[in-house]
Amino acid sequence: MMAVEMDWKTQWEAYSDLFVVSNWLEWTQDRQIRWPLPTTFKYFSGGDMNLRAGIIVKTREDQEEEFLKAGLLWAAQLGNGARTVMYFVAPQFSEGFLQVMETFGGPVMCKALYWRERMKPSLFRATDGMPIQMKIEKPDWKTWQRQINPVEASYLKALRLYFESLEPLGARVVFKRNKIVLCRGMLEIAYIKKTGGKLEFASNAKWMGRAAGEKYHRGGWVDARGSLNPEFRTAVEDLIEVISEHKQEGILEAKEALPLLLWEEPGQGGEMWGRCVELPCILLNNKPLDLNKVYFMVRSAEAGHDEVQDLHVVMPILEKPLTRMVSAVWWRELMKDISVRLPRYRWDGRINCLISPACQEELRIALEWIKNRDAFPCYRLDRQWKQKGVLDFTRMT
Repeated sequence: MMAVEMDWKTQWEAYSDLFVVSNWLEWTQDRQIRWPLPTTFKYFSGGDMNLRAGIIVKTREDQEEEFLKAGLLWAAQLGNGARTVMYFVAPQFSEGFLQVMETFGGPVMCKALYWRERMKPSLFRATDGMPIQMKIEKPDWKTWQRQINPVEASYLKALRLYFESLEPLGARVVFKRNKIVLCRGMLEIAYIKKTGGKLEFASNAKWMGRAAGEKYHRGGWVDARGSLNPEFRTAVEDLIEVISEHKQEGILEAKEALPLLLWEEPGQGGEMWGRCVELPCILLNNKPLDLNKVYFMVRSAEAGHDEVQDLHVVMPILEKPLTRMVSAVWWRELMKDISVRLPRYRWDGRINCLISPACQEELRIALEWIKNRDAFPCYRLDRQWKQKGVLDFTRMT
């Protein structure tokens, strides 16, 4: 942990040989909010109209992806098209973080500096990083059954039979680290979790907003005959129907509608990449990765298919194109480690980006920063894709 109240400008002057400019200006929280910039980091600027430079300081233990996003957002706002050098300062970096920084070039250059308060020198170039700690867990119904008593296991069996009966309606079961979720697309319909050695389950519609979500929230239980209470089942089935109606009427938000199409009616995406599959629970530094940001698609996903399958990674960019593009770069680095742990799949080394037309021009600027653009093929969605309910797109050049 770095001291938040450090006199950073004095440090920059003491180690001026590490920077391409001097006379740094600190950006106050008021300025950070106006731009806007995440307030969990500290920012400094320097340079002139021809060469801009910035520093972003990690003042607490934040996820590296958020640190990278904030730094590139700072570079974009600070540089505004001019050549920019961005310095990332932190007590430690992972090897993956340092490798990701090498992806950027052109108008924006990224450099990493270690800050160690109790060392001399306290500030120095980062040449190597800590290895990424990655682990893959594969929870399933049997795993859960082994962790609970026989009575709760009978309840779990009833839930499994019920959840699986809903699959023809588009519902699917997702196993997270400590939770089982029933969803459509990425919309959660119901969940099961363990509380004090007992199962707790309920319908869930937080994505509808607080008032509407409460209308469909019903707790569940199993009676002596092994049957689920009808209030819970009715709420779950009503939610499945509501999603179908909203999809047909075109009133789902884009970030809700696109996952439904990718999972259920991939259209062009299906022709190019296949069908969506669920990857196991992936832990990065003992924290579960959010797999809702990307989609994993294979040509064939039949049960019992033993051949190695081609895996394609798809990332939607429907808003905030710069930060989403940084996520794409970050995920490509993660996939290098993930793919070697998934021998069933053969990843092609690319992150395929599905772009909203509104993001296209801003995205072109971000793509100029990337050295290997072929690793991030971009496809512009048809302007009426959501209204039509059809996943059509064209390759951006």
